[in-house]
Amino acid sequence: ASESIGDKVLVKFYHILLTYFACLIIISCLVLLIVSTYIQKFKMFRLL
Repeated sequence: ASESIGDKVLVKFYHILLTYFACLIIISCLVLLIVSTYIQKFKMFRLL
């Protein structure tokens, strides 16, 4: 019984970690996209 409870806690913790890392990756990708677009706009303005 105690082992099953421990496994459930581990699975929950694992799922929380997975979702946390997924959110981090998505946010970092969005930030990279925004930064790259801003850099491109800045380069365009410098060219003008």
